[in-house]
Amino acid sequence: MPSSDAPLWLRIGRRTLRVASVEDASARYAAERDRRGAGSSRFPEGELVLPDGEVLRVSYNGRVWRGDWPQAELVHDPAAERVPG
Repeated sequence: MPSSDAPLWLRIGRRTLRVASVEDASARYAAERDRRGAGSSRFPEGELVLPDGEVLRVSYNGRVWRGDWPQAELVHDPAAERVPG
């Protein structure tokens, strides 16, 4: 993954946001999704642009993926960070 000081860019539709990390991109995507209140059929997939130009996908549930279906590799799952209780 990129170094902490290298810029990453999250694109959601026409909007582009600078983010600090893959985890930050996932959280910012989810916040924007929740703010807009759009369902999965109306809210665009996110694109996380890494410093080397690689583009990762951010799906509606906030998961971050590398590659194309059906072989896409899960890079980050925000549900795995939640602690029950």
